[in-house]
Amino acid sequence: MQLVNSKGFGAAVVAMACLPTVLLWGLWRQSASEQVSEMERPELPVDGSRHFGETWWKAHERNQASGQRFQCDASKPPLVFLGDSILESLLGTELGRAVPRTQGVAEVLKIYERHWRPLVLAIAGDQTQHLLYRMPKELPGCLQSSSKSTFLVLIGTNNLGAGFSVEQTVKGIMAVAEWLLENTQGRLIFLHLLPRNKPSRHGQLQSKVAAVNGAMDVELALRNASGRLEVNRCGSFFLLEPPGKTVKIWEELMPDRLHPNDQGHARLAECLMESI
Repeated sequence: MQLVNSKGFGAAVVAMACLPTVLLWGLWRQSASEQVSEMERPELPVDGSRHFGETWWKAHERNQASGQRFQCDASKPPLVFLGDSILESLLGTELGRAVPRTQGVAEVLKIYERHWRPLVLAIAGDQTQHLLYRMPKELPGCLQSSSKSTFLVLIGTNNLGAGFSVEQTVKGIMAVAEWLLENTQGRLIFLHLLPRNKPSRHGQLQSKVAAVNGAMDVELALRNASGRLEVNRCGSFFLLEPPGKTVKIWEELMPDRLHPNDQGHARLAECLMESI
C-alpha cells in the first residue's frame, strides 16, 4: 500500500473539503462498501474479531462451552439456533452482555422448551462468513450426526448492513446451507430475514431484505435434493405495509425496527412452533 506524505495528505483534505457534500457522502459510502468486500467475503469463513475484538472471541468461547455441555441424549429433540443478535437475544444478551432491548427475551426460550431442547449459538453482529467460521468449532459432533437435530438459521441482515450486495449476501447464506447439508444429518430451517427499517449508512435496506428472501426461496429449493431444507416466513408479520409501499415496521414488537423485543420474540416463537 502506498502511503501519502503529510504535505500530500493536507492537499487531499483541502481538495475533499471543496467537494459538494452529496458527492462526499456518495464517495464515503462506496469506499466503505469496497473496503468490506475486499477484507471479507460472505461465503468464506473468517472470525468476527475484526469487528468486535476480544469481545467476539469471548462470545465464541461461551458458545463452544455451551455446545460441550449440551446433552444430546436428552428426552426432547435438540433445536439449535444459528445466527446473529436477533437470536442471541434469546439468551438475554448482546455479545454476552445484558442490554435493555433484550429484557425479558430469555423467557421466550420456555416456549421452545415445550417440545425441544434449545441450544443458542448466535453472536450479535455476525455475518454469514462469521457463522461459517463458528459452526465447525461450536457444534458438538453428536448434534451434527443426529437425524433428530433441527437447526434454525437466521443470518444475513448484517451482511446487508455492512454494505454487501444482495447477490453477495445470498451467496453467503447458501454457503451456510451447503456446510450444514454436508456436515449434519438433521432438519435445516432457514428463516427469512426479518423486516428492517433501522437507519443504515448504506441507505434503506428493506428492499434488499425482500430481494434476499426471494432469492433464498429459489436457491434453497435448488439445493434441497435431500428434502432436509425448509424456508420459514414467520417473521413477515413485523412488516405492516405490503411490499412496494412505504416501509412500516410494527414498532410495538420491534422498537428499534431491527430487533424484536420480548413480545415480538414470543409471537415469532409461537409461529415457529406451529410450523416446525
